[in-house]
Amino acid sequence: MIDLHVHTTYSDGLLSPKEVVQYASEKELSVIAITDHDCVSGVAEAVSMGQEIGVEIIQGVEMSTSYNEINIHILGLMIDTEGKLLNDTLTLHSNALAKRFVRIFENFISHGYKNISYDEFAKQYSLQWGHLVEYMRLKKIASNLDELKQYVGKNGIAYAPYPIEKLSVRDSINAIHDAGGVAIWAHPLHRTGEINLEHVVKKFKLLGLDGLEVFYPFHTQLETEHLIDLALKYKLLISGGSDFHERTEERDLGKLINVSHNSCSSLGNIWYVLDNTVSAMKRHSSNT
Repeated sequence: MIDLHVHTTYSDGLLSPKEVVQYASEKELSVIAITDHDCVSGVAEAVSMGQEIGVEIIQGVEMSTSYNEINIHILGLMIDTEGKLLNDTLTLHSNALAKRFVRIFENFISHGYKNISYDEFAKQYSLQWGHLVEYMRLKKIASNLDELKQYVGKNGIAYAPYPIEKLSVRDSINAIHDAGGVAIWAHPLHRTGEINLEHVVKKFKLLGLDGLEVFYPFHTQLETEHLIDLALKYKLLISGGSDFHERTEERDLGKLINVSHNSCSSLGNIWYVLDNTVSAMKRHSSNT
């Protein structure tokens, strides 16, 4: 079994890299990709544990980008985590997000929310929206992301603009390629709103996109089949991942499709497909 989209405590996951790899072994997964949000710091720990217990670790990252004001996540798989352009890009945007979070806290406090502190938050959490939600939940300000958006959205009292231009899809793909990796569009139909999917896939392909995350627990069967067709049409790699953050039934480690799916008959066994994808990525990596 293979899972090419996994998070750890280095972003917004609840298990450390070591614990994730141990859990993968318990669930009899042979290959997992560590893809923390805008961060590669947890990869080395996972690789070390994987070597100890026989789980292959693919070095990865999930980069937060923007396209026409839509949040797009691009996975970098088989990356060199020491890549200079990749790390420069991640650092630049991490620093920008930190500045935005500081301003958000200042705005909250100026509107009377005196029980919060950016320094307190930063000591306990990494700079992730999911962690900000958790912090604000504990402070009884917002219980979920939708509630938080009422405060930090453009019309909210704590709104703070991103201090630099958001990372583009083009720049994320270039950084991934510079690090020897392949660029995969993560969950293309999850939280992307009304988009002309084929038009965007075609455009991203021209920017250098290598693949689509086809198998994903929140894609419906029809969406999965549509993504398969697009991947085949545009000669893109077919990837799949649970987007694992914690032990939950709806997206547990290794759970790549919705339980309502009857089959993926157009491609047969998804593990066979993903095994071929991993092999193709390795060939790509060895040629860069």
